[in-house]
Order: sequence, then C-alpha cells, then structure tokens
Amino acid sequence: MKILVISRKLSDGEDVSEYVKYLTSYLADAGHKVTLAIFEQDCSSEFSERVSVEVFSSKFDSEDFYNRTMMLNNRVKSILEEYDFDLVHANDWSTVSAGISVSGRQEIPLFMTLHSTENQRGFANKHSSSISEMEWKGVYNSEKVFVNNKKSINSVLDDLDAPRDKVKLIDPISDHWPEKVLKTYRKALNREEGCRSFISMISNL
Repeated sequence: MKILVISRKLSDGEDVSEYVKYLTSYLADAGHKVTLAIFEQDCSSEFSERVSVEVFSSKFDSEDFYNRTMMLNNRVKSILEEYDFDLVHANDWSTVSAGISVSGRQEIPLFMTLHSTENQRGFANKHSSSISEMEWKGVYNSEKVFVNNKKSINSVLDDLDAPRDKVKLIDPISDHWPEKVLKTYRKALNREEGCRSFISMISNL
C-alpha cells in the first residue's frame, strides 16, 4: 500500500509525535510505502529510514496558530494532491483540511486519529468553534476514526456526533496496536475494491 500520514509536527517525547513515529515505522517495516507529511520538526530520535518525510515548514508572517495551520494545510494540499496514494491518515484537527482534500481529489479513503477533542481541551481558544467544526468534518469524511482512550471516545460520539461503528479504540500503550490499524486499512480498501468491482460488473450488463 502507498500510505500518506499527515501530522502537525515531530517532536521527541510528545504523545502525538511518538504515536506517528511508531505507526509509520511499523507500516514501512511491514513493506508499505509510507510518506509522512509534517508542518514542523524538532526531533532528534531516529525511526525507520523507509519512511519518506516531507516537511512543510512555516514561512508565513501570521503569528496566529490557527491561521498559520490553515495556510500550511493549503500548501500541503497543493503539493500532495498530485501524488499517488491508496489512503490518507490525518492526525487531529490541524491536518483535517489537507486530509479531506487529498482524499477527495484522489478518491481514496481518509482515516483520522483524534488524540483529544476541543471539547476535552476546554474550548478555551478564540478559534475553538472552528477547531471543533474541523474535527466534525474530519469525523464525517473519514472511513474510520481512531481514538486513543475511552474519554475521547465519549467526546467523539457525543460532541462530534460520530456513528458508533465508525469509531475504533486504538490504545498506543497496548500490544500490537499498529497491526490493528493496518488491518483496518486493509478491510476498508478490500471493501472499496469490492464495491468498484460490483459497479463495474453492473455497468457491463
């Protein structure tokens, strides 16, 4: 599989970064072609050399984190839409816009990991409503939403109106969790391939 993973940053010891590093390394070592797109990197630790890392560093004047993030999403979209992937995996609200765009442009499934929600974080930001709406859009457009803990599952279900069968608990402390993610990818891709084959068969009748 050709897999695009999008995350805001790589930073040593930061929870989302460690999740992304472990997942992408596992996927690459399992023989898949993995591209990791990030907005910034502050990371000294090594992970699989088989992972292709694309850094879209910020060169924008805006000091507003939300606006800078949206501009970086637009930059990612304009470049990565032309690549060839089988699926895209976004992490948190900050990468949803790019994930949805690449997914729609290439007609490939979108997966998302929500490590927390804006409701859980207290809605304390002036952009909180927009961030929560971005999370909702990510849930709505995703084939599957991975959530790291039970509290976040409740927020995704109650605050973001996610269908229960779309949400999957992936605890990064548990054993074999990247394997569960990979199995979910495969199941979704096999289902899509089956649908395409059925439509093709019907069209030829």
